[in-house]
Amino acid sequence: MTTVGLTLLVFAIVQIIQDSILTPRIMGKVTGLSPAIILLSVSVWGKLLGVFGLIIALPMTCLLLAYYRRIIESEDKKLAA
Repeated sequence: MTTVGLTLLVFAIVQIIQDSILTPRIMGKVTGLSPAIILLSVSVWGKLLGVFGLIIALPMTCLLLAYYRRIIESEDKKLAA
């Protein structure tokens, strides 16, 4: 029983470290997003669409940020002209 308990404890600790620290940092470097934005987007999309939202969270967030930046840049050019 002790071996099973210790195994589950180690597994839980490794999962927590992986899910809260490693994955956001690695995905942040790949996508150019901060770890806070990654965790927020996964939480929001997961709450909105469930498991499907968790799958599409990062691609949709990157897409929405790209569109947002494009709109802001085009409005800045219009104001400067």
